[in-house]
Amino acid sequence: MRIYLLTGVALAVSAGNLLSCGISWKTPTNHFDSVNERGFLSFWDQLGTFDFGNGLKVPLIVNFRSNRDTLSPYGGYGWLVPLLESNVVQLEENRFMLVQPDGWNRYFGRKSASDTALLGDGGWAAELKGNTFTAWASCGWKLIYVNGKITSMLSPDNRRFDWVRSGERVTEIREGGTPKLVVKWNDTGTEMVGIESNGKTFGFERGDKPRVQSISKQNVVAAMDRSLAAVRLPDNARREYVFGVDDQLNPRLKVDDRLLAWNPETKLISSDGDWKYQITPAQDGSYAAIGRKNPAGKNEFWHNDRNKGVEIVQGLNGVKRVTTSFVIGKLAGRIRKIEEINDENSLLTYQAGYDDKGRLLREVFPTATITYSYKDGDITTSTVDANGWMTETSTKSNSDGSFVETSKSEAETTLRFYNKTGLLLAVRQIY
Repeated sequence: MRIYLLTGVALAVSAGNLLSCGISWKTPTNHFDSVNERGFLSFWDQLGTFDFGNGLKVPLIVNFRSNRDTLSPYGGYGWLVPLLESNVVQLEENRFMLVQPDGWNRYFGRKSASDTALLGDGGWAAELKGNTFTAWASCGWKLIYVNGKITSMLSPDNRRFDWVRSGERVTEIREGGTPKLVVKWNDTGTEMVGIESNGKTFGFERGDKPRVQSISKQNVVAAMDRSLAAVRLPDNARREYVFGVDDQLNPRLKVDDRLLAWNPETKLISSDGDWKYQITPAQDGSYAAIGRKNPAGKNEFWHNDRNKGVEIVQGLNGVKRVTTSFVIGKLAGRIRKIEEINDENSLLTYQAGYDDKGRLLREVFPTATITYSYKDGDITTSTVDANGWMTETSTKSNSDGSFVETSKSEAETTLRFYNKTGLLLAVRQIY
């Protein structure tokens, strides 16, 4: 028998991983870098992090989007600084979109306009009372908005952060009476010039960005807009964002050695370096079909038809991966199957089965089959590989929230001990 004691090892997929449950604090991503699901240029950049103490690291993220025709007092024309501009907007009578402080979008819906309770994706819920929108995750994160703008955030360990404003402008983020972050403004109070936190300063600089319009199929520079041009980082390095136009007056953005361009009429991305894009927007405003080609003539493709629950991804090797998911009911968003298709054949690489409660019962892979059973809140999984070898894994919860995971095979038994937050404490092997 062997026993291993561990400290500081987190279980990435456990229910105790609080950050993954609520707010990830990671830079938003899409299938193609800097192209959002509707085909617009959407450039995300994490400039650094702020240490809010007790393990909470808050990233400073900025985003430029080619179809954002608004002037942000924090980043200028076309920019978003989500930590300071987190907001809620009503998309339809019963549908709302929340932009988290890390930039990720979260959607909420209700049955009728008279309902105050809303359900969101990712296990979130919300309440709308008057001009106050309160959203929360099951693991303890809570976000509060008044008149669509963020006012407070509560963490799973019951810390409260408040966004302090002077008029419409954020001036501080406080915990209790202590400023955790201070926003600096120019003399007229119209442009943010810096953010300070815990001795770290990020300086924001503005410059001119050409506003290109297509008139009778001819591109013209109609005006120059004030936009983020550079950020001075705490180590005094300078992160530059250079806006300009090409020979045909198509707008473009240069960051380091990367050059991105978009169509001034449709605002859709047209190129990213040597990659050339072809975007087919959806007629109903849902996700676009996005294709791109490299100089060698190789193609990649992505499209997610959410109405049918079908996502298609094609890589440079020409193989299409088709993921089919449920679109209604308790299983909405859950994967049914995944197929890989080429010119000659198709291969079922994954298939899942669920019970009437929406719980996973069976997963079939090319080399193994996994079955799940549930009893008194505990889960047992049985895995049979292609050679017929079986491994059974069960999880037993304790009254204090800690739990033990037991894995049994024909050769050995392994026990893993976790505390209530999902921290792996020890491993014991029995032969």
